[in-house]
Amino acid sequence: MLDEAAGLLAPAAEAAQVDLKAQIDAADTRMDADRDQITQLVLHLGGNAVKFTPPRGRVTLRLFGDARDVTLQVEDSGAGIPEALLQRIFGRSHAVDSSVIHRYGGAGLGLAICRSIVEWHGGRVFAESAPGQGSRFTVILPRRTGPRVLLRPGLESESGNGDVLRMAVEMVAQVMNARVVSLLAPQGGGQDLVVQAALGLEERVVREAVIKPGTGVAGWVAQHRRPVCVSDTSQRPEGTGPAHELYRTGTFLSVPLEGERGLLGVLNVTDPISETAFDAEDCHLMLHLAERVSAALDEAGAASTAGAAGTGRALRSTFADSAHGRESASGRVRVARAMARALGLPESEVGLVSFASSVQGPGADEPGEGPAPAGATAGAEGVEAAAAESDATRLSHVESMSAARAILLTRHEWWDGSGYPRGLEGTEIPLGGRILAVVDAFERMTTAKGRREALSREDAILELRKLAGTRFDPEVVDAFEGACVELETPRWESAADSWEHASATQGGE
Repeated sequence: MLDEAAGLLAPAAEAAQVDLKAQIDAADTRMDADRDQITQLVLHLGGNAVKFTPPRGRVTLRLFGDARDVTLQVEDSGAGIPEALLQRIFGRSHAVDSSVIHRYGGAGLGLAICRSIVEWHGGRVFAESAPGQGSRFTVILPRRTGPRVLLRPGLESESGNGDVLRMAVEMVAQVMNARVVSLLAPQGGGQDLVVQAALGLEERVVREAVIKPGTGVAGWVAQHRRPVCVSDTSQRPEGTGPAHELYRTGTFLSVPLEGERGLLGVLNVTDPISETAFDAEDCHLMLHLAERVSAALDEAGAASTAGAAGTGRALRSTFADSAHGRESASGRVRVARAMARALGLPESEVGLVSFASSVQGPGADEPGEGPAPAGATAGAEGVEAAAAESDATRLSHVESMSAARAILLTRHEWWDGSGYPRGLEGTEIPLGGRILAVVDAFERMTTAKGRREALSREDAILELRKLAGTRFDPEVVDAFEGACVELETPRWESAADSWEHASATQGGE
């Protein structure tokens, strides 16, 4: 294209007695771009250079590039551009005296068009000049269209891990429909968080940002291993400090990344394209994505480059499923979410409860039955131990999600303290666990199993009321009754269907 543009400009250059040449200093000059627009860009810049270069002057169209960008430079030996005009020439209008307009005005609208073309391609353009020393216009265009994921310096050479990081950030942005995504990780063996990969952040931020443990939103998330979902920057968890200036939309999500090695980092999204606030549904989805990103990072850290490529393919498949599942949720998830909201939990905790309800089906004990209180027979203790062991096995695929795991493991605790595994009592039991206990019991009672017939909704709710104050939190039972309107739709699934769906989205573990 540069050669073609030089050929089109040659007659004008010859008539103006200007030496015009194209210099290509890169073996690979390919990029994703609109051919007509890039041709227009080169003709505008090259035509201006020829126009403002005196006879016996020279114009050079130079092209070079690196792995990420292609750079075009148009350099002339003309009179140069006055400093007062240099900073404004890419605007659609600029107030200068008539003599300057007469000499340079022809470049005004053309340069504004050039800037629009460059920005549309995700690039940047700038000019350098001094009176009497000519001018040089530089255009830097990314080889790939669309926003570019920036990696922390040094990670580009780690092809396997770098590719997984880049893919994870790109896909989170796509699924969450967000303009800004960042993945932070502990630096070296320390606890300070640094940006590993980001979309929508300045390169300086990716290179220099350091988050101390417990400071800022990301530091709080890393320390407490809990998500933060904010729809207004004035509504942040206590102790997170002031919101970063990048949260210009007033809404953001931050969730922990946990793996077999412990805390892997923090995943952040902000600036949703829809310009609507993030909510519990978004938090639920982010937690699911974070779980899969964590697994991919664990695998990439221990795999060869070929293994990392396989991890990338698995990650892409999981994210496609996540995007498809964004529009729907099982009945148990929607009811758990409605209960959590009715009980006044913040959106981040509502999302955590709904995530926990989506990755685990009901427990092993039958409705109305349960672990024996202290002093029970060995046989009853054996049933309890078997149920606990079953839970441990079934929870193996969410071991890294410590906050969700805590909810799942406490759903067997009883309000009166006779439950397991720790014998917690009353409000000692996390509210999420109390919510799941009621949701699980209702689902078991309304699902036929073997010779046991399913109870009607009314009879199941009556059973829940009978057990309120002993097995279940009375306030949670009341909230469940209020949320039962969610069961009117046909999307309520049986325990088996819910578990099958959860297993499929976890890659079939």
